[in-house]
Amino acid sequence: NTKDKSRPYPIDASLLRINLGIITSTFHATAPYQVDISGSQRTLAILMAIDEINNKNSTLRGKYFNATPPILYKWKNSGRSKPHAAAAGSYFLGGTAFENQEPVDVVIGALSSGPSTSMQSIMKLNNILQISPSSTAITLSDKLEYPTFARTVPSDATLAKTLTGFVK
Repeated sequence: NTKDKSRPYPIDASLLRINLGIITSTFHATAPYQVDISGSQRTLAILMAIDEINNKNSTLRGKYFNATPPILYKWKNSGRSKPHAAAAGSYFLGGTAFENQEPVDVVIGALSSGPSTSMQSIMKLNNILQISPSSTAITLSDKLEYPTFARTVPSDATLAKTLTGFVK
């Protein structure tokens, strides 16, 4: 924050806004019109967080996110399916997904490991950071195979190791 509480300019001019791709599941690909309840809840949580960060009148923005550039986002449904996730990921390539014709900066998703591995095959070729809030497969920890993948939860192996430590 600056002394007068105004929003400082980002050091890098390319950070005047964040183009965020969101790839989550709200409807299942295998059962048309079947709502994915947990995917819908997590999608809404992501959208509410973005709205709160972008809200200039928010107490959170003034205290923690004052220097955060506005977040522009586009959402695509992964359908909890590898092919749908790959297709959704390809939507963000080439800089045409956003009105400002700029490329996506980061993609949040998918919400499960299978679709995340499928998406990463596309994201890594374009050097796009992919962050999953819930993909836990240990294979995604291989930085040679999945170099632009990050997660906010531990892998299955880390969780198993921790749990066995509690049991002992």
